[in-house]
Amino acid sequence: MRNALEGKKQIIDVEDNYTAQLGGIIKEATGIAPNHYVLKYTGRPMTATEVYHAIKAVLTGNAAEREVLTFGA
Repeated sequence: MRNALEGKKQIIDVEDNYTAQLGGIIKEATGIAPNHYVLKYTGRPMTATEVYHAIKAVLTGNAAEREVLTFGA
C-alpha cells in the first residue's frame, strides 16, 4: 500500500465514522497519513452526491482538512 500512496498530492479518506479509523490504520501501516478526511457519523449512509461535492471541494482547495457530511441528519 505504501507504494500506491507515496508521492500523491492528495490522499482522501472517506469514512462513515467520527474518528477516521481507517486513516489511522493506513498511517500506522505505511507512515503516510491522509491529507483530508470526508466523514459522516450521523448513522445515515453517505449519498453519492454529498461525497462528490466533498471530494470536489478538496480537489479545488475549498475544503477543511475534515469535511463532515450532514445530509439527512
